[in-house]
Amino acid sequence: MTKARDFIKPGENILAIFTKGMHFELSVGNTGVTGEWDVDPSHARSVDRILVYHQNNETSTNDLYVASLIRVDPARREGRYNLQLNHVQYVGITPLNWHDFAEAGANPIRYLP
Repeated sequence: MTKARDFIKPGENILAIFTKGMHFELSVGNTGVTGEWDVDPSHARSVDRILVYHQNNETSTNDLYVASLIRVDPARREGRYNLQLNHVQYVGITPLNWHDFAEAGANPIRYLP
């Protein structure tokens, strides 16, 4: 089964994010935003791509998207950030839960080399 590591190209770093969609918005033109994350802005800017794991309760699926990071903006909540995305592409679904997919614990953020 596909895991987050399977989306990494040689020499690339990605940031995998788990969201239930509350602050995840897709727009026309393959842009979007996912927000209110407790990330280090400089560390987030150093990734090559963003991988979004969207637990979609409406469809009971775990939708996967890859995107490029445009910028990191402060969110309304202090110490939190919105990630502005470009080139957002839907890449499928996974039956895996977040922990197995990202090989992560409870944290919804996972940096992967």
